[in-house]
Amino acid sequence: MKRWFLRTLLIAVISLATTVGAASPSSATSGWKWASNADYGYMGENIIGSGLRVDDLLAKFIPPNRDFFTGHAWRFRISSYVCDPRGVDRSSAGCPEDNHWVGKTRVGNPPKGGTVCQSIGLDGTGVSMCQDIGLAAAYASSGDFPNFSVPRNFSSSRWLCTEIQKNTKADASGTWNNIGPGDGQIGKGLRACAQVHS
Repeated sequence: MKRWFLRTLLIAVISLATTVGAASPSSATSGWKWASNADYGYMGENIIGSGLRVDDLLAKFIPPNRDFFTGHAWRFRISSYVCDPRGVDRSSAGCPEDNHWVGKTRVGNPPKGGTVCQSIGLDGTGVSMCQDIGLAAAYASSGDFPNFSVPRNFSSSRWLCTEIQKNTKADASGTWNNIGPGDGQIGKGLRACAQVHS
């Protein structure tokens, strides 16, 4: 019950952050798509455009705690697939990645994006616990993905997935690993995915 309540409050905060933070055009190909995991956070993606044309790709990430990136460099990453990669391990030959673009390297934890509070009442005694949450955002139209220029046209349907990569070192001189269940280059990871289609 406690986890469900906290998750419900966090989803409400995500919805508010998404509404307040979306400064891009209102017509969306995908709308916000979210992937979540209690240990790795919340990854969101919204593709703005029409048909096979992408005018912008917006990404948001809410880490599971305020120290998630302490001691690590990190970045957003976009992957492209010709098939639906949701729920499929990255190492699967059934749906291989056909291209990818990395975002700018960042250091430190993202700025505070809100506060989630949970209240529990037992036998007339009330306890309230609050936790600050961070909110990271990236917009292709703002140059946050240097090699993913927009607008761009795809020649056929594509799935675009956004995720977070963490470096093993704070100065980004170490190894980049995808976060999520099955850390590294295998496992399903924490990917928010949407389809670009005609």
